[in-house]
Amino acid sequence: ELKNIMPQVRSWTYQGQSLGEKDRLLAQLKNFFIDAINLRNLPVYESSYQSRIDALIRRIDSYMQQMIL
Repeated sequence: ELKNIMPQVRSWTYQGQSLGEKDRLLAQLKNFFIDAINLRNLPVYESSYQSRIDALIRRIDSYMQQMIL
């Protein structure tokens, strides 16, 4: 699902769009961020996916920061 909204996030970051669009995209990113944080509580995190999950969290955080600044 994150890949589906990334073109819109990039478009907003580079071109800017209406405030409603920004709010909607930020809300979606926030939900993905929370879901990724929750993955840390699952056994899959402790197995071999720890670095991938942490990278995803950092990437989503970066996108949110770009949209806020």
